[in-house]
Amino acid sequence: DELDAFVQCPQCGNPLTPFNTEAFMDALSTEVVAPMLETSELVASMPYVTRFYTTLSAPEMDLDPLFDFNPDLDDVSNAHGAERVFECDPSITINEAPSRVELEDGGVVRLPPGATTWPWNPDGDDAPPANAIVAQLSTSGPGMVVTDNSAAIDQALQQHNATVPNVDSMALTTAGGCSVSSAPTGLLTWLGLAFVGLILLHRRLGPFSG
Repeated sequence: DELDAFVQCPQCGNPLTPFNTEAFMDALSTEVVAPMLETSELVASMPYVTRFYTTLSAPEMDLDPLFDFNPDLDDVSNAHGAERVFECDPSITINEAPSRVELEDGGVVRLPPGATTWPWNPDGDDAPPANAIVAQLSTSGPGMVVTDNSAAIDQALQQHNATVPNVDSMALTTAGGCSVSSAPTGLLTWLGLAFVGLILLHRRLGPFSG
């Protein structure tokens, strides 16, 4: 209270209790140094550390966040992957082939020929939910599911995948195998001219003699 009154009106001459250096150092050790050492020991005793990202609204900024451990939960990898499979056919090039992305959870996202981006804009109205499961966890057990978006995501995938043609329904060409891409016409022209130039140069110089 004395410090608050002094900060609000320094010129008012409000007296402050004489500063107790020993009491201050004891409080600093108890409230600041000791918790930091305990936290450091706790972190060092664990095999890995998970980075959290959180935000607080202004009314909540007067409280420090607390973290608990749940020994019943399995480890979750921070590395995620997917496999893209081109649906080839001998009568089309790879640029003409549709493809599909197989996700870790078994989901499949089909892509039309030539696609280089994801089929949804995350901010678009037609985008599926970004999270499949929202769960509230405690210090034990698997947690309580608050929101389950699995059905909505599956429906969005089915509707999108139905719009991408498969190889059987496409009008196929005979431009080459699916293992190669169609060669640019300009490149073939330059290669042909270079070959002709080598022949003319060889005729002009004549055969080499040993």
